[in-house]
Amino acid sequence: MPGLDKLNDFWDELKKRNVVRAFVFYCVTAWLIIQFATATFPYLNLPNWAITAVIITLLIGAPIVLIVSWIYEITNDGLKKTDDLDKEKSITLQTSKKLNRLTIVVLSLAVVFLLVDKFYLGEESLKTIEKTDAIAIFPFSVQGASIQLMEEGMVDLISDKLNNIPGMNATDPNILISTVNKRKIDSRNPKQAGALAKELGANRAILGSLTEVGDQLYLKISKYDNDGLQLGKTISEQGTSDELMSQVDNIIKRLVAEELKEQGSDINSEAVLTTNKIESIIPFLEGVQLARVGKYEEALASLKESLNADTTFALGYYRYVEVAGWVASVYDGNRREEEYNPYFNRLEVMSNQVTGKTGELLRAKVAYLNSDMRSERVYRKLLTKYGESVEIINGLAESIFHHRDIIAGDRSDAKPYFERLLELDPANDEYLDHIMDIAERQGDLTAFQSYAQKVSADSDQQEGLLFRETMLKDVVNDDDILALSKSLKPNQVLIADRKIDINRGFDVQNRVAEVDGRFASLKGFLGRLQGVIGGKHDSVFQAEFAIFNQYKTLREDPLYFLSQSSFQEIPIYGKYAKELIPKVEMTLKSIEEANPGAIFLEIEYILGLLNLFEGNKNEADKYLSSIRSHFGNERLTFWGKTKDQARLLYYNFAGFRDYMNEEYDQAEVYFDSAVYQVKGVTLGYSASLARPRNYHRAEYLIKQERHEEALKIYLNTLETSQLSISVTGATWGFNVYRIAQMYDRLGQTNEAIGYYKK
Repeated sequence: MPGLDKLNDFWDELKKRNVVRAFVFYCVTAWLIIQFATATFPYLNLPNWAITAVIITLLIGAPIVLIVSWIYEITNDGLKKTDDLDKEKSITLQTSKKLNRLTIVVLSLAVVFLLVDKFYLGEESLKTIEKTDAIAIFPFSVQGASIQLMEEGMVDLISDKLNNIPGMNATDPNILISTVNKRKIDSRNPKQAGALAKELGANRAILGSLTEVGDQLYLKISKYDNDGLQLGKTISEQGTSDELMSQVDNIIKRLVAEELKEQGSDINSEAVLTTNKIESIIPFLEGVQLARVGKYEEALASLKESLNADTTFALGYYRYVEVAGWVASVYDGNRREEEYNPYFNRLEVMSNQVTGKTGELLRAKVAYLNSDMRSERVYRKLLTKYGESVEIINGLAESIFHHRDIIAGDRSDAKPYFERLLELDPANDEYLDHIMDIAERQGDLTAFQSYAQKVSADSDQQEGLLFRETMLKDVVNDDDILALSKSLKPNQVLIADRKIDINRGFDVQNRVAEVDGRFASLKGFLGRLQGVIGGKHDSVFQAEFAIFNQYKTLREDPLYFLSQSSFQEIPIYGKYAKELIPKVEMTLKSIEEANPGAIFLEIEYILGLLNLFEGNKNEADKYLSSIRSHFGNERLTFWGKTKDQARLLYYNFAGFRDYMNEEYDQAEVYFDSAVYQVKGVTLGYSASLARPRNYHRAEYLIKQERHEEALKIYLNTLETSQLSISVTGATWGFNVYRIAQMYDRLGQTNEAIGYYKK
């Protein structure tokens, strides 16, 4: 075909004149320049249009390179027209080799830059994070009986919408409203508002009014500096109550346009502004305000109503999940499947679609709730970037408080953040509960009592408070026992929060049972539990085997017992593995027959461990491979997604296997993967399965004679929150004995004797 032949001839001529090589070299170089500009210009405080100018310039240069490389050729005598060049003087072959080498060099630089961008620029240090200026939104002046909710509601509403827009940063509404109410700040006084805004780290204050006249609403806002001087003109909108959200959006767009214009940017009028449905925003604001005063169940009901009205309301899902985390029966209880998981899953999907500060907070919250250990670092960066907000400080405190259990770290590092939260919200019983827990772990009775006095009389946190306080006393006298008997509900079992006091706690409850007949039936149960703590595992397993002989299946309790006590130095597996293997196999078969299609990874994990500790390597590997086959399974379980549970079990199992084979470096790789690569299981489950993993790590430190580091792990592991007291009991004696040994080897005799006596 003549046309095709001409096209081939033209292509050959392009290659002969090095046009293709020159264009490839230019494209690669241009791409590297653009990547360099986008990564470094923000650090140099260059405006956004500077990057756009670089891109446009390079695009304009592309056709110029094509034309020049076609018309001209590089020779030893300089740049010459190709058509005028003597073929004997042409050095196109040498030029093509040079272009190839230059392209390879630029590509190598690109690879180096990508690595630097990923591991250095992408993980910018806290010191280089530029703080974003904040705007303080003050409670509105409201006139109209049906819109009183909007006095504080407008603070939440406008703050949330501003935070959805990149470049905007609203002062935390909880901090601002709390401070305004505490100090009785006049929100209509620009000087008072400006001064408080400055104190809260904001350089502008927004004051507004909302007036109801008949069926019309008149909305006005004005912006002031820290000295109370007005900035720009007052912005106003008018409309019916049904048009309120449109009014708010219009005002925000005008406000943000003015703000971004000062920054040299433009506003995208299609920016995500949460919800525009008034029937969704009203119950949302009610839920936020109910949560602010600790009425969490009522808040959940209001937030659920909000989400029913608008299922695309990302911020509503965020608030719902946040409040649900404060309700134990929802977050860790039997309501989780229906009242928590669906909302969290929706939030996780939507979190990447929300922009600005709110988007960053959403993603940080999802990371924390997914047991992602990196969430602590993310919250520290947000604190540096945006300044104080209850959400950021709370997220950081909770990340430290809960995630440290996974790595046997020190929870007390969360204390200054919870203290700051209590300054902002002194009546918050959840903050008080956390900081009391830290005081307990530190054995600080005085601090515990000072916090306990602040817990409101009708709070759920009052339950068991007197018992916790009693356990911190050096001596428990008869008056203490009598007071406890009056405070406890009939047959109420309380376990000492400080795990070192578990046995002492049983003794206290037995003394209560002796003076109060309502607790007499507990003595047998407490005796059995105390036997577990004391290492009397024979009686436990014999009782379970008797149940198995009757029903041909094991109960859930011993399975938890086995999955979370899988440590070489505790002789449970070595002693009972051979007898347990067929019983667990029959249990698995029975459960699978009763639940067709269901997956029971944890029972496979137990069978794998039983075979591992029994020395059946091939059988152990079979179960390990089976667990690994679920790495892509998206099915949701109580603990999280099946694929994430599978990863956690697999990394644990593989680490134990390599540790037993004395392949310590490889075991450590798997242990680290269980901590940092698993992000989708519940916090309680992560912490429980971390216990035996942390034992292995401590034992390896002992082998290296790093006794002080091993001691820290054992002390913190002893106090790890557990899903079941029987699980703690299975390892309690060993844990305490190792602590005593470490103190002994460090020459701290008195401490060692104290733990040996336990």
